[in-house]
Amino acid sequence: MAEYSESAYRQQAKIVTHRFVLMVTVGFAYYISAWFGISQTIANEGIAILWPPNAILLSALLLSTPKLWPYILTAAFTAEIIAGLPSFPLWATISFGLINAFETLLAATLIRRGLNEPFDFTNLRRASRFLLFGPILAAAIAAVFGATVYLFLDRSGSTFPSLWRLWWFGDALGLLLLTPLLVRLGRESMNGFSGPGWSWPRLLEFAALWSTVFLLGTWVFVAVEHTLEVFHLTPAMMIPLGLWAAFRFGVLGAASTVLVISLLAVNYLVHGPHPYAESAPHFAVWQMQEYLTIVSMLSVGLAIFLHENRQQRNTLHLQYRAMQDSNDAIAIADASKEDMPLVWVNPKFESLFGYSAEEVIGRNCRFLQGDDKDQDAVKTIRAALQQRKACAVTVRNYRRDGRPLWIQLSLAPVHNRSGKVTHYVGIQHDLTEEKAQEEALRKTRHVLEQQNEILEAKVLERTHSLQTSNEALQAANKKLTTLASQDYLTGIANRRHFFETARRELKRQKGERGTVSLIIFDLDHFKEVNDRYGHEGGDEVLRSIIAPTKEMIRPMDLFGRIGGEEFLILLPGIDGQTATEIAERIRCKIRSLEIPCKDKTIRITASFGVSNWDGKSDLETLIFWGDTALYKAKQSGRDCVHNFPTATAQTKTAE
Repeated sequence: MAEYSESAYRQQAKIVTHRFVLMVTVGFAYYISAWFGISQTIANEGIAILWPPNAILLSALLLSTPKLWPYILTAAFTAEIIAGLPSFPLWATISFGLINAFETLLAATLIRRGLNEPFDFTNLRRASRFLLFGPILAAAIAAVFGATVYLFLDRSGSTFPSLWRLWWFGDALGLLLLTPLLVRLGRESMNGFSGPGWSWPRLLEFAALWSTVFLLGTWVFVAVEHTLEVFHLTPAMMIPLGLWAAFRFGVLGAASTVLVISLLAVNYLVHGPHPYAESAPHFAVWQMQEYLTIVSMLSVGLAIFLHENRQQRNTLHLQYRAMQDSNDAIAIADASKEDMPLVWVNPKFESLFGYSAEEVIGRNCRFLQGDDKDQDAVKTIRAALQQRKACAVTVRNYRRDGRPLWIQLSLAPVHNRSGKVTHYVGIQHDLTEEKAQEEALRKTRHVLEQQNEILEAKVLERTHSLQTSNEALQAANKKLTTLASQDYLTGIANRRHFFETARRELKRQKGERGTVSLIIFDLDHFKEVNDRYGHEGGDEVLRSIIAPTKEMIRPMDLFGRIGGEEFLILLPGIDGQTATEIAERIRCKIRSLEIPCKDKTIRITASFGVSNWDGKSDLETLIFWGDTALYKAKQSGRDCVHNFPTATAQTKTAE
């Protein structure tokens, strides 16, 4: 119980430690990203270009189980309060924290709803779920509350629609730029982070890509004198770099490259020259947000599409190779055409039936049955095709040279997305050799059955003649076995059988650490009975004490005569005190006997010695202790029970 409690305590401590580390990590990352968002992404007019903390929080929710969400949200809310207090009043900071928690919780719940496996940016369907429920829906709803708080703060002098759009675009852009990168990094780290095969040429290519991003980004966002018209067109020069990253380096490479482009653009808009003089500040921020959204969606979306397409292509290639290299013949028929012609067969089909692919493409597979089209299996196939169902039959087909083949056919329909059957796939396993072996085995079995009937008839004749002698032999063997183990006069175990059985029992009890007691007794003044009534009277006395003695012991106890009027009883599982009580009952039974002999009645008594096994000594020692106790009973006047003391037995054994 103590070990269990300690193990449970350690497990609980491990869980608490994990949750604490998770909260500290999320809180610290949220605080740093919030500080960055407040200090580095806010333009001079107080307009936020992007808000990265929500991407940190949403990524943590998508990477963890829902039971950890309360701890993650608590850590992020605390970090929001700490980061926001220097810039906003307490009520506004608390409001912002609640709004951001609501936004990310809503997005994570909707994104993961209905998914039976962890979320990741591995296909366009999941990326679309993220885009719809995160940057579009959750961020837009949260922007309503955020714009309301900003109206109460009355800092920017902007209208509610402008504030709502700025909050929405800022949150959406932060989610778009960071969430795919963080989720992919999290999944890669959980799986050992194998990376996309970073060889030295690829590393050099990636370094060249980022160098180009920095150089071109510096020229585009800083060195060029921008007019309002140039502001709209020049950043488009960075889009090919994001596409380059998508084509060559996957989701991680594209997301990280887009992040670098975004940081350069944000730094330009916050600290560099910009065409504010020619337009409203909000307009410039909106234009930059739209530009970064386009770059992110094009680059990361293309990377996800390429990843999904590559996976599908690999899967299709694997499936094609599996069908090509299959040991069974595979054929595909077009169910959309009237005669269901074959459109593809694998090499095994060609070698099995002797037809080339060119000879069978465009033909209905019924030619494989030749003129044998009335088989029950063929009727089953036709019924399955009419009902558009699968079937499995054993059918007889024919090779091109006319040789019959037994085929185990599995026919399965292929459905399109609307559920319509477009093709049938038939897998044909050659059973010809197995059928031949079955037929040969059947014939061999028939011959053997005939031979067996002949042999059985002959054996029956001899068995009848030998049965009588066998029965006599068995009876004789049984009698010899009985004589070898029983006392001829009393029917109980003789000396040899008693000693063999008792030794085995002591060995067994020693292995099980069991208890054993021994009772030894002989009849008092038995010589006088023989002298007075003859040996016939003495034998009658010996036989008469057997039944009452057996009544006092169990069937499992070993009862034997070891000579003359001396008897032994081995009691497994019985201690010395109980054995003494049993011996006393036997003594009383024998004393009360009235044994008739030649019109006279014989009365007899017996003396008893009891010894208790110490778990180590052999049978002879145990009998010696019992015999010593019996001797003391004789000295005490006979007709009594004496128990050999256990302490004395142990002392004797030690000696």
